[in-house]
Amino acid sequence: MSHDLDVLAARPYKLTDCGVEFSRPLNAIEFHSLGRLLSKMGNATPWLVGDWLLAGTSIWNNGERYRVALEITGQTFQRLGQYVRVAGSYQLDERDLAPWLYYRAALLLPQADRLAALQHAVRKGWELSTFADHIRRQRPASTRAIARPLVTCPECGWRFPWPRA
Repeated sequence: MSHDLDVLAARPYKLTDCGVEFSRPLNAIEFHSLGRLLSKMGNATPWLVGDWLLAGTSIWNNGERYRVALEITGQTFQRLGQYVRVAGSYQLDERDLAPWLYYRAALLLPQADRLAALQHAVRKGWELSTFADHIRRQRPASTRAIARPLVTCPECGWRFPWPRA
């Protein structure tokens, strides 16, 4: 991706912290090229942040590492934890089969079954929701969530499972 970033200076757009600035209208080739670049960047970001946080284990304990990451990224603790869990579960050479969200969904399967499930989803051309449904059906019964009764909050009416996991 560094090559893609190097040639950005010659393009009619500039990537900013919150969007894209255009110096002129794009032609069709530039439009496609920018779309591919943005897609690569979007898929790479969770992997990059997860790897970055994993590398931080040599510097700080979990509490300090996440405090720093929360401050720098503005992401939630839950999201950062997902990035770490997914990045720590797959080797670099296993990460090019599907978008990151598919890898996160595959974490529900035993480790030995994950890559085969991802390859199957790619062969079938499944959308994420189809893949996630497939994963739920494939999970061993012992790992499925136990149904919990729903409780309604008397103040706001929100319904949630109780007891909370």
